Amino acid sequence: MLLLFTLPIFYCHAFKFSSTQKNIVDHANSKVINQPYSKIDIPKSQFNEQVISYSGFSLMYSQTHKQPRWVAYELNSSLQLGKYGRLNKFEVDNNIKNGTATDDDFRYSGYDRGHLAPAADMSYSSKAMAESFLYSNISPQLPSLNRGIWKNLELLVRNWGISSKLYIVTGPVLNDDLRRLGNNRVSIPNLFYKALLGITKTDTIGIAFIIPNTKSYNEMSSYVCSIDSLENLVKIDFFHQLPDELESKIERESCFKCWNWNNISSSNLKSTNLVTSIQCKGISMSGLRCKRKTKNSTELCFQHINQKQHY
Repeated sequence: MLLLFTLPIFYCHAFKFSSTQKNIVDHANSKVINQPYSKIDIPKSQFNEQVISYSGFSLMYSQTHKQPRWVAYELNSSLQLGKYGRLNKFEVDNNIKNGTATDDDFRYSGYDRGHLAPAADMSYSSKAMAESFLYSNISPQLPSLNRGIWKNLELLVRNWGISSKLYIVTGPVLNDDLRRLGNNRVSIPNLFYKALLGITKTDTIGIAFIIPNTKSYNEMSSYVCSIDSLENLVKIDFFHQLPDELESKIERESCFKCWNWNNISSSNLKSTNLVTSIQCKGISMSGLRCKRKTKNSTELCFQHINQKQHY
């Protein structure tokens, strides 16, 4: 798995989907494939797990890992004109058989409740915004990931959604040997992925990312991978309803230049940390001042930042 990040970068040209008729453009062969696809937004996998569709996204939920295996949704310029603000009210999802994670699983854990369908992408609907805060859409992310490169990736994707109709599938990389948190034993992923299909007036383009659950100052482009590599890693087929020839072509070809990379760079990831460590000013459960050291400009350690953000 770690080998993915020591090999040369795999630039991707991939992806698909739609629950209704869409124009898929095979630019290389100068033709438009105008075909009604049924539930093309739902990937195919070997996992026999619960799939639920909400107003803004669909997901497959893993009871073994107490989080979604994938979350899929559409994004375009009109969906970014939303007026509904972030709720910050996380809820148990009663639609999930045998239950989801809860507040207690994350409290004092040091992990953020990371949205897989981002709340900012659901601002067009009060219902979609509320559903994005269900624990069926949440996975444990370190604050340095969730508020760092992962946040920047979400911003980049939203920017791409202004000029292209995007279909997005994102999720954690789940396996049996992950560490757990809370009474519900929520798996802590080591890696997260995001795969996109972009449909423009002239082409259908795709790209995927695999990003470690840790702090990063690397360029976003360093985490690009081929769709073939991603599918082999997560055992999910993202393109199974496309015509075989087109599916094969967009999974193996590279089109890095098809995407606009001008709005994000390593400068966006610069730390605002202090030069020297100071004692955290947070208060522990015993009522005493936290003894941890921190360089964060908030003068809070990772755990107390998490509490301030979410509780």
